[in-house]
Amino acid sequence: MDISEPIISSSSNRISIVRIAFVVTAQTHEGPLKVVKSLIEGLTERRHECTLLYLEEREEIVLPCRKQKVGYRHQPDLSQYDIVHSHGMKPDFWVWLYLVRNSRRRSKTRFISTYHSFIFEDFRWKYGYVGGWLLAHLFLTFTNRHDKIVVLSDVAKAYYSQWVPQEKLFRCYHGLPMPQRAEHREPDESGDIIVGMCCPLERIKGVDVLLAAMEYMPKNYRLLVVGDGSQRQQLERSAM
Repeated sequence: MDISEPIISSSSNRISIVRIAFVVTAQTHEGPLKVVKSLIEGLTERRHECTLLYLEEREEIVLPCRKQKVGYRHQPDLSQYDIVHSHGMKPDFWVWLYLVRNSRRRSKTRFISTYHSFIFEDFRWKYGYVGGWLLAHLFLTFTNRHDKIVVLSDVAKAYYSQWVPQEKLFRCYHGLPMPQRAEHREPDESGDIIVGMCCPLERIKGVDVLLAAMEYMPKNYRLLVVGDGSQRQQLERSAM
């Protein structure tokens, strides 16, 4: 189903609105939520109906759609949606739990998950070799009942084809909109070349590698890192 534009029936000339539920862990300013926010904004502009279902109370993000907190014990009827799109391990488990509970119930709803990273490497950095390996396989199990799996590049598609059937994998490049007017900054009078990096300060992002590489760069190169995370203090000590 192509959801980029409202569906127009040639017989009735009426616009069919697609109802989409996005399932996330919480309303945070992390990468997956930025993707979801961009999708919701684009889809609502095209008059589709979007709902954000979130599992945990953390922050509050302004979105042009209805939002609903959900739990694991009592789940809403997802058959009211045309598409349910989950992002992350907990949301994927939540959808898997719903599908197991309603395995005998017929529905036209299509379930999609997006893989935002290379899961074995991601989890290995976060939870160690053994814990990461076990959790990565558990993560893949939680999406085995989804209709489609979206990845963000051809490299990721080839990577996940080891575990996910080829017919379920779908590559969709996804960029974030740039502001129409970028902030103007005067050139650095010192003539230094500034290398910038903006990301969560976690091991998988490789900020420590870039920091170590700066020692081999000419003296007029400077590194500017924007972000926060579990590696912040360690990176600050290394930069001194």
